[in-house]
Amino acid sequence: AKAGEQVILFVCDAEDAYWQIPLCPVERRFFCGMLRLPSGQTKYVCYMRTPQGSRGAPLAWSVVFGLINRCVLGVLRDPVVPNSTCLEVYVDDPAMAQCGTPEVCTEQVALAVIAWLVLGVRLATGKGQLGPVVSWIGAEFRVSSWAVVAKILEARLTELLDLVEATRGQRLASV
Repeated sequence: AKAGEQVILFVCDAEDAYWQIPLCPVERRFFCGMLRLPSGQTKYVCYMRTPQGSRGAPLAWSVVFGLINRCVLGVLRDPVVPNSTCLEVYVDDPAMAQCGTPEVCTEQVALAVIAWLVLGVRLATGKGQLGPVVSWIGAEFRVSSWAVVAKILEARLTELLDLVEATRGQRLASV
């Protein structure tokens, strides 16, 4: 970053990602299920949107969300200052790095949020983070004008240690 500029990070999950993709009416017959109620009755459920856990949902989501994020990035690109915005997406977790004056960074983040909303993406704004330090996909990212530091979150390290301890005394590990 140049004098008077800063680098900020912004992360905000897409809420209920797979459920945001509507199914074409002719495809709905492939997304049905049977539900047996405690009373002994049988009900049939037909999904109107791609259900999480279905085979096609991850591909449908990645294609649609990939296009949406390319559009969002196109709105944010500044031809005068190339590479002032970077956008990385892990499944339904976009992370944006913005370089510029505080006013420009705030404006660009607002434009990104508006673009996502206009394009129909529901955001989990309660989980959103903005600033030089954010937690994203299991790591803490800290950015300054000269460095980016990534640190694995304590909860992930504890989870890994527990997994190692559980399998250490066994002769066979299933995974």
